[in-house]
Amino acid sequence: MSIQHVALFSLQCVAMTDDEKIRKGQGSRLRTVRMAAGYPSARSAALDAGWPESTYRAHEGGTRTIDPRDAERYIKHFLRQGAKGGNFTGRWIIYGDDDELSEASLDDLVRGESPAFKKKAIDAILALKKR
Repeated sequence: MSIQHVALFSLQCVAMTDDEKIRKGQGSRLRTVRMAAGYPSARSAALDAGWPESTYRAHEGGTRTIDPRDAERYIKHFLRQGAKGGNFTGRWIIYGDDDELSEASLDDLVRGESPAFKKKAIDAILALKKR
């Protein structure tokens, strides 16, 4: 990501809610891997892969949250198309780098998970706090 992209992303985040920041971050990471695969636009990637263009563009534009299944589908396609230059995984699209992940809230981390998973996560945190 260029310095200009980082600066623009930072300015956009100033007046955003946490959910908007998450979606914009996911979209930015998705755009990075799409470009690394050689696609010049979101439209070209969606058409080539057979994905609904409006959904893909909403994911990349940060107006719709990317779920783990979509992230894995996108990554698999882009890696087959030769995406290089990063540690591209579905998890990375959803959560970003470890530094970004460490700043995420519990709600961010368990969003989309089952109630049983959420309970286990909370129980694990409570057990750590007792130490």
